[in-house]
Amino acid sequence: MRSFLLFLAVVSLVNGQAVNVPVIFARGVTDATRQDPAPATVARGGMLQLTGFNLGPDPELKASGVPLPTVLGDAKIQVLINGTAAPLYSVAKDRVVAQVPVDAALGVASVVVKSGDAASAPQTFTVAAVQPGIVSKDGSGFGVAAGEFSKSPVTLSGTGFGAGNPRAGTVVAYVGGNPAKVTTTESKAIPGLFEALVEVPGQARPGDLAYITVNARPANPVVLQPLAAADVQFVKLPDGAPDLVQIATPDVSGMFVLGTAVKDSKGCFPAFTFDFSKKQGAASNPCLISPANALPPFVNATGTEYVAAFIGPAAGTAPGGIANQVLIYSPGKAERTADLSGAASVLTSGAGGRFTATIPAATTGGTVTIDTITAANGTVRTADAPAGVGGIAATPVAVSVDGLTKLLTARITIPGGMFAVVVADDTTKPTRVEFAILKTNGDNVSATPLPLGLVPLLAPPAPPQGNAAAPVVGATGLAFYLAEKKAVYVAAKMPDDSAHSFVSFPADGSDATVVNLPAGWFLAACTNAIRTYNFVLGKQLGLFASNSGVNTYKASCPASGFVEVNIATGALSAVALPSNSDMVVGAATGNFNDFLYGTNFSATARTASTIYAIDGSDGSPLKLDPPTGISAFQAPTAIPAMDALIALGLRRAAGDIGFAFFDLANGTAKHLALPDGFASVSLAGFFPATRKILARGISADRKTSNLVIYDVLTGNSSVVANPEGVASVAGKPGAVVSPRLMVTNANANTVSAVGFDADGKQVGVLTVRIP
Repeated sequence: MRSFLLFLAVVSLVNGQAVNVPVIFARGVTDATRQDPAPATVARGGMLQLTGFNLGPDPELKASGVPLPTVLGDAKIQVLINGTAAPLYSVAKDRVVAQVPVDAALGVASVVVKSGDAASAPQTFTVAAVQPGIVSKDGSGFGVAAGEFSKSPVTLSGTGFGAGNPRAGTVVAYVGGNPAKVTTTESKAIPGLFEALVEVPGQARPGDLAYITVNARPANPVVLQPLAAADVQFVKLPDGAPDLVQIATPDVSGMFVLGTAVKDSKGCFPAFTFDFSKKQGAASNPCLISPANALPPFVNATGTEYVAAFIGPAAGTAPGGIANQVLIYSPGKAERTADLSGAASVLTSGAGGRFTATIPAATTGGTVTIDTITAANGTVRTADAPAGVGGIAATPVAVSVDGLTKLLTARITIPGGMFAVVVADDTTKPTRVEFAILKTNGDNVSATPLPLGLVPLLAPPAPPQGNAAAPVVGATGLAFYLAEKKAVYVAAKMPDDSAHSFVSFPADGSDATVVNLPAGWFLAACTNAIRTYNFVLGKQLGLFASNSGVNTYKASCPASGFVEVNIATGALSAVALPSNSDMVVGAATGNFNDFLYGTNFSATARTASTIYAIDGSDGSPLKLDPPTGISAFQAPTAIPAMDALIALGLRRAAGDIGFAFFDLANGTAKHLALPDGFASVSLAGFFPATRKILARGISADRKTSNLVIYDVLTGNSSVVANPEGVASVAGKPGAVVSPRLMVTNANANTVSAVGFDADGKQVGVLTVRIP
């Protein structure tokens, strides 16, 4: 934490008296039900949890009666959201739970805890119309739901359903991927609490995930009853079926799998279905088509059991219309065909169990139409496409400013129907450069050269590989708009690379000013992209920074720390990593939950041995070495639900020692070991409902492969036994995984994969329910 927070935590003087000042942790604002990591989103009427110290009395004091009070205890504890006192559920020394006012303004909000006249520093969260949360048995926001599930219907308690009881039809429930009738009632005893009465389908079993949405917004994933061990189901390939090249599942179900074989000379994908409730595999339509060679034919209706695909043979050639019919799949129901009003070119998921098919104009300048398909009954509604859909949007206006036409930055939208851009005579070696503000129709408002001999700081292009053509270089400069300052910041440098800075161009066209980076600091500008990262909690923009001004391409671009831009004042500050740090930019870097991370990735060895990060909530740097037993790792992958990264550990090969699990929030690292009898593992997915990591392991003799489940909380692992006759999953024995032959479904807590026998022949499809 920054020093001023520690200072406030100790003591403050109010009217000459020493008092304890409330302190909310930088990441201490969360949804009390969902328990997602910060930055938090909480619904109007939802339960806001604040953690820290000196927040309230000891022992805890709870409110009683309705309405909830806005002041609790002798110390007169209050929670102010955007300056308005919020209703209080409970107050304690380290935790306060308040209700977001039902009329709170949507968007980013500030929250303060007051104890008498003493007030905490404000922290940040986002207010949404709905952000549903289901109460879990242990209050963690995942795992088993709270309640009694011995009979149907079951009652799930939830919050964040909105300012009042949701309208009929806006709450949708699935249990184990099967539709479940649900009704909701707002509690009269506890404001903000709702009861969802769910009729559990007859085929439901322990371990089934309850997937609940309100206005298409999903709740936190929970299961109705725990599953003791992985449940494996297997369906053989239909007799005479060719090898599958890709499989898919509906968005909420892993018990119904779709597969396609290799495309034939007519451009048709033969399709197959695998219904695990019926233990049956069958041939489906022999000719599904896709708008592009690289795209699979299946499209999921988000948050539903429906999947759709175009039916061929193709009626034309993309980007023109290719299909006049759509085939709709759903588990346990007959396939349904929808006839379109014309030949469509694109099929996408729509809201509420619908699909949209875009039908191009028959002639240049003609009307583009949209067919909306209701998946439940196959009905089609046709309408003209609105502006911006189906190619109707106008091509961005050409920019020409004093004869300069090459854009060095992206177009930056600014208020007043205008945009800003840095424009030049060349994208790689500009000799004339101006910052311009233009109207949306391209009319020039103002044009200004960079001051003091500065030139734009441009990301150098990566050199071509082998005989490949040189890359086409577009806008590689950096610019962004700071709304509170009403100014556009443009990254710049001295021509000899002796200094980097930002030039602040006011949106009203007044004189620019130069904002220098702290002494000895430069932006890390030897990679082919210079990016900013938004820190919601700290109200900053973060960038990778260096102690060198080098601006030529390096596969591993050195970085010594981070530069933060205060979005309110535009001031710059630098955050240094510990001495002798060797972070690089350009590979194995990323951001999530206001953490910006990098590694010391070596382009030669293709490995890393340290995680570096900045916590954007308070600006503190972080250095994490791998756990004991792992000397290097590859491919760090973010797990936002746990504020963590997971990476393949290695001795000689990736995954030959298991995984390194880096907990950024707590600054710790854990070893998820390679199971006995295996040569290596590779990451397959993460299941937030039960906090499990899924891997595929290859046996030491390379004759078999199995799925491996890691419990992140305990570090334990279990090997999933293959069905009889299956030697390997998602790839031939001993071979690396074929990504299109395995689907992890976090909305159903399942994984589906193609099974192979010992001779490398496909024999069927298996689905595993994850405990």
